[in-house]
Amino acid sequence: MRYRSDADARQRATVLIIENDMVLLTRDRGMDMFILPGGGIEDGESQEDGAARELLEETGLIAREFKFVLSHRSPVAHHHVFIPEIVEGTPVASREIEKITWWDGIQPLKTTSSVVPILSDPRIAFVKPG
Repeated sequence: MRYRSDADARQRATVLIIENDMVLLTRDRGMDMFILPGGGIEDGESQEDGAARELLEETGLIAREFKFVLSHRSPVAHHHVFIPEIVEGTPVASREIEKITWWDGIQPLKTTSSVVPILSDPRIAFVKPG
């Protein structure tokens, strides 16, 4: 897989919401793969503020007190991955999101190239290798 240069990589705030051994994933309108909630960090915005804004825009969830977990480099983005300590609300797909799903990490699901590597990282260990 071809990588953008580090200078061209999109800076992305990525949010992990794990409840009852399921992780929240979203699918953008017109796309066929699921991804972890999040998106581009705007100029002048902190990574944490970007994570909160993107999660709210995509799912309607209000999150606070983010814990930085890891960085992950995908072919097009540099993911700054956070887990919020406080999450309020029930996820609902926004205009830009076609579908929201809770995934157990076992059932077959078409995801972007970043989902499984992030979720299988030992600091998260949601998806078990093998």
